[in-house]
Formats: sequence, structure tokens, C-alpha cells
Amino acid sequence: MDATKFVSPKWGRAIRTPPPGSFAAFIPQHVPRELTLSADTVMLLSEADAALGRLAGSGRLLPNPHLLVNAYITREAVSSSRIEGTQASVTEVFDAAATGETKRNDIREVRNYVAALQHGVRRLKEDQFPISLRLIKEMHEILLTGVRGQDKTPGEFRTSQMRRHACRCS
Repeated sequence: MDATKFVSPKWGRAIRTPPPGSFAAFIPQHVPRELTLSADTVMLLSEADAALGRLAGSGRLLPNPHLLVNAYITREAVSSSRIEGTQASVTEVFDAAATGETKRNDIREVRNYVAALQHGVRRLKEDQFPISLRLIKEMHEILLTGVRGQDKTPGEFRTSQMRRHACRCS
């Protein structure tokens, strides 16, 4: 992390941790207890709320609304996985799901992301399991099964901070 890039204290500040193993760390500002929204923002929120209501109503007309949800989850998984440098398209992920063949590790990583998210949602809904550290660990273990990082204690929290950026993206 380049601490010199954090020049505005509005969102937080970069500090240098003490030796041994000194590194830059970002300390965020506290989240405000109240939000003051402009009239324009309130109107946009109202429009978004109405659109969500229309979408929910339309979803009730579909014989299997999960088909749309699963497509969105896959698209989100592809986008989020890019942060880690994973290169896979939505089409490749759908093809792998349809054929059962996962030819590349990047596709496997995205499929793990989808599986971890679905596991978490299922546990919350069916098992009435709370959002907890245990659930996050379960999802993390699924996320790292059979892909890069599987040797980095899947299902456990880090005990030290990463020292370099792991992204393979350009």
C-alpha cells in the first residue's frame, strides 16, 4: 500500500505500524451514527424502492424466480473475483455448470464463490443460523476448496496482515 496516496483524512488515514515487521495500515474513520440526506437523494431512494417493489411483484409471476437470482449471483461472483485477479466470463462459468467440467482454475474459483454464497444463504434461511464468525469460516472454506489459496488455512482467520497486494490484475 502506498501511504502517500491517502492525503485526505475524510475517510481515514494511513499509518506505519511499529517494528518488527513494520508495514502501512489504513485506519478508517468511524461510521457516522446519523446520515443527512439531500432531498434529491431521498427522491432517488424512493424511486429505487418503488422499482424494487415492481421487481418483487414481477418475480412472483415467474415459475422459477431462482433462475434470475442464480444468474445475478454468478455475474456478481465473476465481478468480485476479478478483484483477486481471477479471469473468467459469465458464459464460461455457466458452461462449466451445465457440462460439469471446469477446465480452468479461474472458473473453479468463481464457482466456489457461488457455492459459498449459496451455502451462506441456505444456512441463514433453512437452518435459521445467525450471521456469525462460524458461518463466515464455513463460507471461506468452501471458497478456497481446490483452488489457489487452499494451502492458506481455509476456514480460518489470518493471524497476520498481508504484506503485498495479491491481485494479478493489470
